[in-house]
Amino acid sequence: MGWSFAGLCYAGSHLSWFLLSPPEQKEAEANKVSALLLALRQQLRSCRGELILARGPRTIKDLFEVCGVEGKNLEWMLEIKNRLDPAHILNPGR
Repeated sequence: MGWSFAGLCYAGSHLSWFLLSPPEQKEAEANKVSALLLALRQQLRSCRGELILARGPRTIKDLFEVCGVEGKNLEWMLEIKNRLDPAHILNPGR
């Protein structure tokens, strides 16, 4: 498919960084990438892990919850963000 992949794992810290790059960022590809990330997140959660999208194109961020937070924790995070950044100028759209 032409994708490139790189990974870095820190022994003992349970922290891993991965770079996954599709050949071209197209809107149709964004749906595939989002579905892939969601499936990977579910696999990681089954092992008590988490997937956070640290960086990516807007087309992916619009389809995928980048922080992996859901439920009550998401409500609390949004409330804190609203109080600290009422004009929503920091990280717009997140």
